[in-house]
Amino acid sequence: MGSSLKIVEQFKQEMENMFEMNDLGLMKYFLGFEIKQDVYGIHLSQKKYAEELLKIYKMRGCKALSIPISASTKQQLFEQSEEANATYYRCLIGKLLYLTHSRPDLMPVVSLLSRFMACPTKIQFAAARNVLRYVAGTLDFGIQYYRSSKFVLEGFSDSDWCGDLRDRKSTSGFVFNLGSGAVCWASKKQDVVALSSTETEYIALCGACCHGVWMKKILTDFGIQVEDAFPILCDNKFCILIAKNPALHGRSKHIDVKFHYIRELVNNKLMELKLSVVILLMYQCDY
Repeated sequence: MGSSLKIVEQFKQEMENMFEMNDLGLMKYFLGFEIKQDVYGIHLSQKKYAEELLKIYKMRGCKALSIPISASTKQQLFEQSEEANATYYRCLIGKLLYLTHSRPDLMPVVSLLSRFMACPTKIQFAAARNVLRYVAGTLDFGIQYYRSSKFVLEGFSDSDWCGDLRDRKSTSGFVFNLGSGAVCWASKKQDVVALSSTETEYIALCGACCHGVWMKKILTDFGIQVEDAFPILCDNKFCILIAKNPALHGRSKHIDVKFHYIRELVNNKLMELKLSVVILLMYQCDY
């Protein structure tokens, strides 16, 4: 989708002269992705893929759920239970991971369930099937990119605290929007045990900042100008204060030096930290 049809036609003609190819028109379906293009923008989804997934596991017509996993179910994942078929479990998780390419809301729960692929239990397999029930009620979910001349890179960072009941490590998550839609998201277990919610938010924010710097470089290579200090929103005000204040405090002096990379970005005005009062959708179920 280009801003000038004349330039688009010229580009297609040059490509046809250089390579053996046929013009199939606007892309509508590719590798499980449905692409809808109009004058207002592009909508990306995997509705057909999700429907096939429900058909494979005989979940069509099931009772839909409003959230992918509840807080009580999350705690039950770490309890001892009868072993499930590991091959079936891994296959289901792999298919759900592919669905997260257009569904950021599924990323945290699928990332959590993927930790049990070595030796899954029936409780964990049931939780994975419940994710399919959530998918059944949200088949039309996708990402909408509205047509605009302004591309604003904006990030959101969040985390839980000691969410893994086995080793008490936390989970980081971030989402980056470019314009009107999300272009990058992740949910990952942290490598260290955080001693406070502020520390785990600070670690998550550092990971988001590193990814934001990388995205800014990529966009610059593509010729897209990004504001020098792109914003990243975090819902922990003490985390932002630590990033802006170089002084060490009794409750924060133990934080690893590598996570203070945030301070360099803030001081060099390469990034702007903002307090967010909006809880990320991907963490709506007490993640």
